[in-house]
Amino acid sequence: MRFVARLLIRDFRWAIAVSAITLICSAFVSLLGVISAASMSFITLRSGAKAGLRLFAFSTLVVFLFFLPLGGVNLRLLYICGELWVPALIMGYVLRGSERQADALIVVAIIVGLYAGTFRFMVGDVQQFWYSQFLLIWDSQLLPFLTQLQLLPFLTELYGSQEAGHDSIIRGLANQMHHVSMFMMFAFYSAVILLSRWWQSELFNLGGFGDEFKQIRMPRLCIYVAALVGLLVFLQTVMGSQSGMAIDVFVIFSLLFAFQGLSVVHFRARAIGLARGWMIAFYSLGFFFPKLSGLILATTGVADAFADFRRAKD
Repeated sequence: MRFVARLLIRDFRWAIAVSAITLICSAFVSLLGVISAASMSFITLRSGAKAGLRLFAFSTLVVFLFFLPLGGVNLRLLYICGELWVPALIMGYVLRGSERQADALIVVAIIVGLYAGTFRFMVGDVQQFWYSQFLLIWDSQLLPFLTQLQLLPFLTELYGSQEAGHDSIIRGLANQMHHVSMFMMFAFYSAVILLSRWWQSELFNLGGFGDEFKQIRMPRLCIYVAALVGLLVFLQTVMGSQSGMAIDVFVIFSLLFAFQGLSVVHFRARAIGLARGWMIAFYSLGFFFPKLSGLILATTGVADAFADFRRAKD
């Protein structure tokens, strides 16, 4: 990864090549999309918005020229470039100005919120949309995939019975997919800005990334807005009617404060000299039980907003 960062600052032409080639190859290896977008953020972090805009313009041109002989140049290609690089450029600009990783994560939250609102406006019933999409690929792609991973018995127990057929499983997956897509988008853009900041730290400010990450703290306004949204969701649940957008906003705030909770965990782990094996076990728990660990981290982040655990004595 450091090698990629050194290529980016070696010459502007190398930066164009890295960002464009990794975007093209991300169609086959999705992880390269993170590297491509992080390249845009890194150049903006290092050299400012003007350099980031130049990189965006020239990289987009290279991508268009690559697909031109293949007959694949259309508005969708421009949309993909914008989807990956424009948010990365904005996040890099914000982090460069504030030097607070929390501010960049708030930008991520805004992007995900705009996606959730736009998606709901365009499709209306998001559960029905995902249900129809899963129904189209169930026999040809999804069922063989789930069967190979031996997940069907688990999903049958979770969402329905064998007698009901696969319809209950499809509906169960569809009901979760909107928030799963929000989580994946949040994770993607968070990885982009954190990777670009780590590159900058490794080359120009060794150790700076870790120090900044351990001080992530959301503004006090976020906790008040999150409390209001949480109260709204609770009241709607009690009354038996829920607003999908209110739940979306609550999920986004939960992800934000989960990052603050993760920051607290890393800070306290360093403060008490916790062995690295404990952190590996902690991340393993998060991998196998994402909802539980996310809830614990979000709760820790909210509590830290009031108690400030990082100022507590060891």
